[in-house]
Amino acid sequence: MSELHLLHKTVQDIQQGSPLSLFRMQLYKGKLESGIQVVIRYLALSKKYSIRNFKLRLDLLAKLRHPYLVSFLGHCIDGVVGEHNETNVFLIYEYVSNGTFRTYISGETPGKVFNWSERLSVLIDIAKAAHFLHTGMIPGFFKNRLKTNNILLNENWMAKLSDYGLSIISDESYACGV
Repeated sequence: MSELHLLHKTVQDIQQGSPLSLFRMQLYKGKLESGIQVVIRYLALSKKYSIRNFKLRLDLLAKLRHPYLVSFLGHCIDGVVGEHNETNVFLIYEYVSNGTFRTYISGETPGKVFNWSERLSVLIDIAKAAHFLHTGMIPGFFKNRLKTNNILLNENWMAKLSDYGLSIISDESYACGV
């Protein structure tokens, strides 16, 4: 089974309520055939885009690569973009295993709480990501959605910025709370 076929099957499973690990509203944890764990974000778009314009935006997002950004791996579109009905879009991102920065600074959950040195290390990583987004391929497209919940930590405790690309896909997605 190809990765693309498996991705389509995963999207169908989400739509049919198949048990994937739901760890936030509209975010699902999945696994590709190659064993790579991914996060699938569901967006319902009703904004009119031409299919070409929408795919160009997604392709541009897929080209953004930086060690301190959560990687956008691909997408699946269910429905026809630009028609009057809603289009379901599934965005596939790399899975980042250690959760959000907020978890480690708030003390709300039992376990590790970052000391000031660890907090500073995370902030330096995120500053590098923000600098890349402001000066990289698409200068100025980052819409300052910088929140502790949008900073994820990988298995090596390196910080990665998430949710940086939603503004390029659709301003409407902000209104949806996604």
